Amino acid sequence: MKKLGILSMAFTFAGCLLGAGYVSGQELWQYFGSYGKIGLVGLVLSLILAGLSSWLVIWLSDNAKTGTVDRLIIRFDIPWLRAFVGVLFSLLYFFVAVIMFAGISSLCYQMFGINKVVGSAIATVLIMGTVYFGFDGMVKVFDMAVPVLVVAAIILSIIRLSGTGLSAVDLTPAESNPMLGTWYMSAFNYTTLNMFASIGIIAPLANHLKKKSTGPLGMALGTFALICIAVLLILALSTDRVSTGTDLPMLYIANEMGSGYGILYAALLFIAMYGNANATMVAALNYFAKRMPGGKEKRNKLIRIVIAGAAAFACSLTGFTKLVATVYPVIGYIGIISLILIIEHSVHILLERRKDVK
Repeated sequence: MKKLGILSMAFTFAGCLLGAGYVSGQELWQYFGSYGKIGLVGLVLSLILAGLSSWLVIWLSDNAKTGTVDRLIIRFDIPWLRAFVGVLFSLLYFFVAVIMFAGISSLCYQMFGINKVVGSAIATVLIMGTVYFGFDGMVKVFDMAVPVLVVAAIILSIIRLSGTGLSAVDLTPAESNPMLGTWYMSAFNYTTLNMFASIGIIAPLANHLKKKSTGPLGMALGTFALICIAVLLILALSTDRVSTGTDLPMLYIANEMGSGYGILYAALLFIAMYGNANATMVAALNYFAKRMPGGKEKRNKLIRIVIAGAAAFACSLTGFTKLVATVYPVIGYIGIISLILIIEHSVHILLERRKDVK
């Protein structure tokens, strides 16, 4: 892997957070938009903390000489506890895939009026088929869709705000998620959610930075970009509060601006969700395949895919909005424990260094 510069580091960090859920608008509205103006303060604080915690992960990975997630979180050599962390991450990937299943179902409903059960069934067949047959070339195309979707979201937000003017922005508080509570708890939950979800990507980068300063500078640049994008999206959604009552608020705004915008945004959202679901489901299944007898046998692979597909389909029927409102906060609360353990590990290393100096 080539050495990463500041710009590459910024793109990598921002890419960990920028997904289909982020640019659909649902995730940002639940965590920040619903709290009104103070929610924007929470947004800025949350993303700054996300940048700092990710930099801490890189520092710890470099100083602990490991990029393995379970060893970063669990400092003590306790095999069963480290295995438990691995299972948690696999479940995280599975439920992120489930949310994407539900997102595709919601997209089919908002665009074409297709029953959500039918939409979830379509998503299950398409995604699990890709997981089984391994369409690598197709997955690479999906990976390219997210950056295009982000650019499209930025352009749509600017066009929307230019057309309505800032006077149309309504930042009065709305009903918030009871699982998140106050605006500051919501902000902290979002920080730990993203730290926990991206640690597996961020940690191994410690050995691939051009300079020691690349990490913090890249995080700062990535954080600034994330804040700008999120603020634009929330302001655009605030110009029509009806949009925030839909599963995919930005798709609603795009359709309001014209059918052409809606079709383009729907296509990009579909591709991004499909790719995300495929990648996370493969990650979850691969973890269990490596730890099960006969994990690489085709028959067992098919059984795992059928079971995982059936479970994902059933869970996706809960609905995109409800899943975002429950799964993400739970992951965020688990992430709080992970962050505490990472901080403890970092403090332990610093104390050991001080002993050596003395």
